[in-house]
Amino acid sequence: MNETDRLKLKEYIHYEIDVLAQRIAVMESLGGPDKDDKEIRSEAMVMGELDKQALANAWKRMNILQQTIERIDDKSYGVCTVCGTNIPVERLMVVPEAQYCVKHAEDE
Repeated sequence: MNETDRLKLKEYIHYEIDVLAQRIAVMESLGGPDKDDKEIRSEAMVMGELDKQALANAWKRMNILQQTIERIDDKSYGVCTVCGTNIPVERLMVVPEAQYCVKHAEDE
């Protein structure tokens, strides 16, 4: 992968992290001061478990993307952790946190 592609992917991942941070802030604020509102409280009761899972998934993805940034910085990004071949940039644009080439991703 060339440096231009690496920088584009890093920028894209930072964008994804920013979007996730905003979503997490919204999800975490749902239990905030407006909780006394009957409509919000009722909705929160119905969506409670789904919201908890969505929040946990968002935090998990955020951590994965932050680790991906670290891999970009230490130059281990874009290389299959199984066989050591370069992961196509097109794959990384779709799945920026990919650690496997297409062949080995199918095995996982």
